Amino acid sequence: MKDAASVEFVSPGIWLQLSAVGPKAPQAALFLDRDGVIVEDPGYLSKPEDVRLVAGVTTLISAANAADVPVIVVTNQSGIARGFFDWEDFTSVQQEIEHQLSAEGVRLSAAVACPFHPDFSDDYAASLEGWRKPGPKMIQLAAERLNIDVRRSALVGDHLTDIAAASAAGLSGGVIVLTGHGRTHAKDAASVNRPGFKVAIADGPGMAIQPLQEFGLPI
Repeated sequence: MKDAASVEFVSPGIWLQLSAVGPKAPQAALFLDRDGVIVEDPGYLSKPEDVRLVAGVTTLISAANAADVPVIVVTNQSGIARGFFDWEDFTSVQQEIEHQLSAEGVRLSAAVACPFHPDFSDDYAASLEGWRKPGPKMIQLAAERLNIDVRRSALVGDHLTDIAAASAAGLSGGVIVLTGHGRTHAKDAASVNRPGFKVAIADGPGMAIQPLQEFGLPI
């Protein structure tokens, strides 16, 4: 995959960063939630100096990188709708995350962020609901831009909404990790398991590799 770093806002206001271009043939991808999976979640993370990578996440991303499987972040960022921080703050945090990942020799292919929240965004139910997880639209947007075969792809998250979004988008499965909010949501997330969509629980991101392989992700 070739480098093609770019940032744009996709209507109705979704932040999209592409650091790679998709291949001609559709391929599998690894989708990751951000807070609680890639970085520790202090609550509405808005300062680069507060960025701390979750133990084991570089092991997971490295496995995907080595297999040339795109790694795509999909993150709800309602702190923007709530007025806690703005896109400049978000971008500074994202750049620090990428800097720390790069220092560990791993890379992301794309990141998608949704600022909306049903209590703080106008016309949420009418036009915005599908973007915020558990809606599937962030995953679908990234899949379209990077030529991803969602049926061969999977997601790692720490929240029921992550797993529900993966199911709604047609992914093969989701792993809920016990970092971040995972311990709170693991039982409910496991109930999303159904024919055609598998759910597994892992202690942390590095331990998610085996269940992802069992789902069919080639990492």
